[in-house]
Amino acid sequence: MVFIISIAIGVTVMLWRKPASAPAPVAVSKPAASVGPFPAASPVHPPEEQAQPGRRIQAAVRSMPPVPNEESARLAIEIQQAFASTNLETREFALTNLLPALVQIDAPAAASLIERITAAGDLREAALRQVAQNWSAQNPSAALAWAAALIDTTEREAALTDVCLQVARENPAEAILMRAQYAPDNSPNPALENLAQQWAEKDFSAALAWTLAHPPGEQRDQLIARVAFIQAQTAPLEAANLVVDQMSPGPAQTEAVMSVLHQWGLQDLPAATAWAEHFPEGPVRDRAILELTGIRNALRQANQP
Repeated sequence: MVFIISIAIGVTVMLWRKPASAPAPVAVSKPAASVGPFPAASPVHPPEEQAQPGRRIQAAVRSMPPVPNEESARLAIEIQQAFASTNLETREFALTNLLPALVQIDAPAAASLIERITAAGDLREAALRQVAQNWSAQNPSAALAWAAALIDTTEREAALTDVCLQVARENPAEAILMRAQYAPDNSPNPALENLAQQWAEKDFSAALAWTLAHPPGEQRDQLIARVAFIQAQTAPLEAANLVVDQMSPGPAQTEAVMSVLHQWGLQDLPAATAWAEHFPEGPVRDRAILELTGIRNALRQANQP
C-alpha cells in the first residue's frame, strides 16, 4: 500500500525594515538674565553634538499573517473559552499564561484574537497590555507597528507606551525615539517624559542633549523637569540652574524648582535654604521656605533619641 504524505506549506513572515531618523538637534539660546521669580543662575549649555543613541527603528512593518499551526489554534480556542467563562481564576490563567504563550509562537494571531474582544473594560485592557509587552520583548518593531495601527485612541496610546516601556528596560534611548514618533509636537506627553527620565538615569548627557534640542514649548519644559529631577539627586545646584535657565516661566517651572529644591534640601539644607532666600518676595518664595522648613523639622525628629 502506498501512503501519501501531505506536506504543510508555511508562509514566511516578511518584514520590511525602514529606518526612522532621530530627532535633528536644534540650537537653544540662553534666556536673558533670569527666568521667572528665581535668582539668576549660570547657563546650562547643551552638548555640542547630540548623541545618536540606539539603532534606528523602522517606520512601518509589512507582514503576511502566518499560517496557523495546531498549537496556536489550540491556544486561541482555549483563550476564547476562558475569556467567555464567568470563573475569574480561569480568565486570569488564560490572561497570564495562555495568552503570553500564544504571543510567543504566533504574536499576530494573539493580537488579532484580542482585538476581537467586544467586551470593554479591564479584561480587554489587560489583554492588550499582555500582547504589547510580550510581543515587544521578542520583536519591538513589529509590536510598535501593531500598536500604532490600533483604531481606538486610548488603546493606541496605552499600547505604544507599553511597547516602549518594555524596550526601555534594555535600551531607553531606542525606546524614547520609538515613542517620539507618535507624540504630538510641543504637547506634553507623560509617556515620553517617563522615558526621558529613565534615559537620564542611564545616560544623563545624551538625554539632556536630546531634550534641549526640542523647540521651546510645553513638551520641552516637561522633559527638562524630568531630566532635572534625576540630576538633582547628585548635582542639585546644576539641576537648579537647568530649570531656571532653560524652562519657560510658569507653573511647570515652579513645580520643577520645588522638586529640585526638595532633593537639594535633603542633601544640603543650608545651601538649599540660602538659594531659596534669594527668591523675590511672593507666593513662590513662601512655598519654598515652607518646603525647606518641613524638611528641617523632619530631620530634627529623625535625629531625636
